[in-house]
Amino acid sequence: MSVGEIIAGDFPKGSQVIKSFGSIMLRPADKIMGIDITKDIKNIEIVTEETKKKFVGAAGWGLIGGLALGPLGIIAGVLAGGNKKEILIACELKNNKKFIATVDSKLYKNLLSVSY
Repeated sequence: MSVGEIIAGDFPKGSQVIKSFGSIMLRPADKIMGIDITKDIKNIEIVTEETKKKFVGAAGWGLIGGLALGPLGIIAGVLAGGNKKEILIACELKNNKKFIATVDSKLYKNLLSVSY
């Protein structure tokens, strides 16, 4: 299951885009149940793409690796915990509602594949 976070648009901030069991669901922040948007995506485009290093997460994995395996464990832990790639996308639905969300590359590919 892949999850993306909606940060702006026609849905409340904190809503989620979820890929689960072959469907793309949009779950508004103020609702328990999601809406299947698999066949409702009109257009998707990348707004920006950046590779983010989450320093706190990387440092935490490095500390665990260092305690377990010494200096080489620190390097391996930082590498394992530090690469988080997120893509910022703009999505328009067929009902003309729009949103901007951060998603991982896997969820972006899933969204792109159902938009055609």
